[in-house]
Amino acid sequence: MTAREDVDLVRYATGRLLDQLEGLTDDEYLWEPVAGCWTVRPADDGAWRGDLSRSGTTATTRSPAPFTTIGWRLWHLGASPTPTWPAGQATGDEYVAAWFGQIPPTASPAVGTAAEAVDLLAGTWARVADTYAGFDPAELTGPMGPIAGPFADGTLEGLILHVADELIHHGAEVGVLRDLYAHRAG
Repeated sequence: MTAREDVDLVRYATGRLLDQLEGLTDDEYLWEPVAGCWTVRPADDGAWRGDLSRSGTTATTRSPAPFTTIGWRLWHLGASPTPTWPAGQATGDEYVAAWFGQIPPTASPAVGTAAEAVDLLAGTWARVADTYAGFDPAELTGPMGPIAGPFADGTLEGLILHVADELIHHGAEVGVLRDLYAHRAG
């Protein structure tokens, strides 16, 4: 792929997800189709937060992993006033440093309405795509280096494709949940 194709993929996947979210209601956003869902909910202080594992992350060793609501999935994708998806870095090296040194999900607040989540999501992914568009194409193919830990030999382009995959596969999950909500019994 080229740098332009990477950016086009992120913009296309973002547009497709935003189209899928057209008309999303608060009931759908918070709908828990099974018991024990991870969702976004108000904490004792009134701030909205996403459910996390006992270790305070989105990673869990539970099997099966908790089922997540549309609200949780959108929060995970950056529907937050302070999303963990890095954006705004001028160089690929700065982006890699931001990605591998990002703030933990516990510091990322959630929101309680579908409309606010969709607006925040659109803004997050526009910034991410703009960040990618600003990278020098030569930055995409070199190894990320030690800051990337076990991915040190990986490339910035590989990281961008990983991020695009996150957007695409969680976006598809949201589409399926909307279909299930539309066809639910009762």
